[in-house]
Amino acid sequence: MKKLLRTVGFISMMAASAMSHASTYDFSYTFTTGEVVTGSFDGSASGNLITILSNLAISLDGIAFSGSGTLSSYGISQGSIGGPAVVSFNGLENNFIAGDGDLLHLAGTNILYMAAFNGGATDAAGYQTATAANGDGDGSYDASRWNIAAVSAVPEPGTYALMLAGLGLVGVAVRRRRAGSV
Repeated sequence: MKKLLRTVGFISMMAASAMSHASTYDFSYTFTTGEVVTGSFDGSASGNLITILSNLAISLDGIAFSGSGTLSSYGISQGSIGGPAVVSFNGLENNFIAGDGDLLHLAGTNILYMAAFNGGATDAAGYQTATAANGDGDGSYDASRWNIAAVSAVPEPGTYALMLAGLGLVGVAVRRRRAGSV
């Protein structure tokens, strides 16, 4: 029985360490014109990059984009929209367009983008809202105006499953121990 519990415990630890861990991140970017975009999202970090973005909430100068929480995001490659969005901790590899509406056809009321339109590092940032359209434009993105911080870890569903399995095994062990001592 002890060998079985050790084996299950070892397998559980290995599976838990192999899972990606999603976290919630807060971010902000100050445009050269003074506007400030802030927000948060859930994502999975690997090195400098954060991918698998979800639960996006974006505000421009304190006014929330409509649809926050259900906003979608995509990557931008050679001027085409599609593929996964990527956010980087240092801001040099940001490659995303996020907002409401049909982003694949640039049809949305609220849009925020940061991408490398000229290849290499992120070089463009801009936004569009129902009341304003602005962009720092090609070449004027500045990573020193980008801030991002992890707020909290978001447990993956597999983490909960492993925890429940572990609690079940502890319960079985306690029940057997009690049955053996009676």
